[in-house]
Amino acid sequence: MIGMGRQVSTMVTCYARARNVPCPPGMDAVTLAERLAAWHLLVAESGVSLGDLSVSHPNSPRLRWQLSNLIKGATMSAVKASTSVSSFQQPNQHLNHLLNTTLNMKVLAILYNGFQAAKAEPRLLGTVENELGIRKYLESLGHEYIVTSSKEGPDSDFQKHIADADILITTPFHPGYLTRDLMNKAKNLKLCVTAGVGSDHIDLNAAVQRQIQVLEVSGSNVVSVAEQVMMSILLLVRNFVPAHEMAARGDWQVSDIARNAFDLEGKVIGTLGAGRIGYRVLQRLVPFNPKELLYYDYNPLPVDAEKTVGARRVTDI
Repeated sequence: MIGMGRQVSTMVTCYARARNVPCPPGMDAVTLAERLAAWHLLVAESGVSLGDLSVSHPNSPRLRWQLSNLIKGATMSAVKASTSVSSFQQPNQHLNHLLNTTLNMKVLAILYNGFQAAKAEPRLLGTVENELGIRKYLESLGHEYIVTSSKEGPDSDFQKHIADADILITTPFHPGYLTRDLMNKAKNLKLCVTAGVGSDHIDLNAAVQRQIQVLEVSGSNVVSVAEQVMMSILLLVRNFVPAHEMAARGDWQVSDIARNAFDLEGKVIGTLGAGRIGYRVLQRLVPFNPKELLYYDYNPLPVDAEKTVGARRVTDI
């Protein structure tokens, strides 16, 4: 019913297809597939679901590390493979290490304008006004911190400051698009960080060639997305939007709304995927007392995780 989560196996597709990252010179698709198949075997031996490497399984950090190394070996050979599993348990260690060992760096943050809402709510960290909450920290280490929303065109602050920036920070809601041409002008750039999830705004091939690390805060939005999915399910099942639009027009014919409005209780509900988001959706559906919860995933959830939500895996959709 609902497509959930980022399947680990499709992370490969994300690199090799959706992001148009080709096989490296001298490597064909078969070789790449063999490397990925080797990682799938490691996953199978560890008993972790491909659909979710984060269901509190002790082997998850190691497997994520192995996947990263395999991908780097296949498509990012110019990047030195990380040797620390802990770096995948604490992704910000890359950034913290750089900030604490390199002097007088220039950090450029492209954020969005929050105006009065940001002033009233300091938790809106991704705004120009609240600066991700890291200005004092960066300046205490002796770094320069430039925060701006200006990102379009050759006269923008983004293009002005990227030339000598060491670190670029952007958000998914107001990304600074780092093209190959801009990257070639950024002679000092070492690291690109998304303060959220997603790196579509960065030319990954160019980053590989320049040995610039690209990081994001994976999993930071899983609760928000799961709750958004639940809201969407209820809006659809209860036929809320047509009812609201009818009332806003000054009309009301309850039968036109009621004939397409239903309860979740007693229904069969399924998710496509049971990853970090999909599994949380299944958890949130349990109190609605559905007739049955189903999920489709490449690999089954751990037995305990399945029992917790009372979900049954289907293998054919």
